[in-house]
Amino acid sequence: MSIHALRVMTISIGLALSGCSGAGGSQERRKTPDLTEQFQPTTTHGLPSDRRDKNFSRHYPVTRKGRRRDSMVLVAPVMVRAALRSIQAGSYALVCFATPVFNIGDGIQMDVLLASGGTERVIYQRYFDAARRVEDRDWIPLFIPLESNGAMDAELQIRVSGGPQGDLVDDWLALSEVQLVPRDTSR
Repeated sequence: MSIHALRVMTISIGLALSGCSGAGGSQERRKTPDLTEQFQPTTTHGLPSDRRDKNFSRHYPVTRKGRRRDSMVLVAPVMVRAALRSIQAGSYALVCFATPVFNIGDGIQMDVLLASGGTERVIYQRYFDAARRVEDRDWIPLFIPLESNGAMDAELQIRVSGGPQGDLVDDWLALSEVQLVPRDTSR
C-alpha cells in the first residue's frame, strides 16, 4: 500500500471512529459533511440538458471487492460542480473513495478543478483502467489537497471523460464519502 493511500485511510478512519479533532481541538474536523448533496450536473461536452441528468446519480449503491457503498455515480462525459462559498480561505483536502463501476472499456479520466473569478485550475487528475489494472477494481482512497481563497464564487468541479480511445461504453465512476476537510499545514 502506498504512503498516500495509508495516509488517507488513517485520516478517514481516525475521523470516523474517534470523533476527535486535530491539534487545538477544532470543532470543524469533528464532523465533515458529505458533499454529495451539493454537487449539481452542468452542461457537459455538448450534451443536451435532458441527457445531462442521466449522466449523474447522487445515490447509487456500488459494490467493489465485497464493500457496498452509497455513491455519487458520474457517467462519462459529465461534469458536476459544488459551490464553496461557505468555506473560509485556507488549506483543505477533498477526501473520498473512488472506483470504476465496471471492469471493461478503455478506462475513465477524472479531473478535479477549482474555479473562481472566471478561471479554472486543474488540481488533480487520475486515469482509472479497471479492465487492465487490478488495483483499479477496488475502492481507491483519494486525498486531494486544495487551497481556498474564500471567494464567494469559488466552486469545486469534477469532470469525468472517456479513456484514450474515446470509448464511452460503461464509463461509470463512483465516488463515495466525498468530504472537504481542513488540513493542518504546520507539519
